[in-house]
Amino acid sequence: MLAAIFFLAISVTVGLGVVNPVLNQMDSVRSIERGAGSLYAAEGISQDVLYRLIKGMSVNTVETQNFGTASGTATSRGGTPTATSTSPAARRTSSSRAA
Repeated sequence: MLAAIFFLAISVTVGLGVVNPVLNQMDSVRSIERGAGSLYAAEGISQDVLYRLIKGMSVNTVETQNFGTASGTATSRGGTPTATSTSPAARRTSSSRAA
C-alpha cells in the first residue's frame, strides 16, 4: 500500500514536471504570434502612409489601420510617417519610422 502511494506521488510529480514547461512554451508561442500582429500593424500603416506620400496622394495627419486585434496609427510630420501600433491582447506596443 505504501509503495502504491509513493508511486502515485512520484507519477504526479513527474507528470506536472512535464506539463508545466509545455504550457509555458504554448503561452510563449501565443505571445509571439500576437506580438507579430502588432509589428505588422505598425509596418503596414507606415508603408501605407509612405506609399501615399511617394505617389502624391492625400494623407491625413493621423491614419489608423486595424490588423486582427492590433491597431496601428500613423502620424505624418514633414513627410516622415511615424507609426505606433498596440495589441491589447498581447499587451505590446510596436513603433516604426520611415525615413
